[in-house]
Amino acid sequence: MKQICLAFLFTIFLSSCNVSPVTTSSDYDEFADFRLLRSFKWYEREQNPPGVDDLLHRRITRNIEKELKFDGYHPAQEGEPVHFLVNYVVVAKEKQEIRSVTTYSGYSPYYYGRHHYPSYHASNVELRNYRKGTIFIDILSAKTKKLIWRGVGTRRIPSNMDRLRRNEVVKEVVEEVMKNFPPNPKDKPIKQE
Repeated sequence: MKQICLAFLFTIFLSSCNVSPVTTSSDYDEFADFRLLRSFKWYEREQNPPGVDDLLHRRITRNIEKELKFDGYHPAQEGEPVHFLVNYVVVAKEKQEIRSVTTYSGYSPYYYGRHHYPSYHASNVELRNYRKGTIFIDILSAKTKKLIWRGVGTRRIPSNMDRLRRNEVVKEVVEEVMKNFPPNPKDKPIKQE
């Protein structure tokens, strides 16, 4: 019986470790025919979105393209029709988190019924500052330039990240958001071998 309980607890522990820190959502135009989408191009703009330097821009675009190519989409070649445009926006906000921590010290020798009551406890309130980042990935119709799909991913931004950790965080967020595109997985193009 002990082995079964330990195996069960270990399984719960492993499954809780695999929970993604990224919160995602998506929305789309129900009248858009996602089965017709094959080739894409980046939405043209004069500069990077506000708050995005060249390094972050390259990380984001590289990861979005990787996810699109993995699903069978391809960048439009010269003279080839463009089916959809890709765009993104990043927003980072400072947030505060309030946590109440209660500590107990020992148990009272007095009890009522079957319950022991702590003899001492102290409550502390902690205030923590952190940054939360949100990426909006947009798919627009190349013909009408109207939004047909939007994926949103939000994640707490770790402090003091090095280059490798930045790459991992961007990759993780983009992967989680792009899992929702297209809305129906059956609408993905057939991959060419």
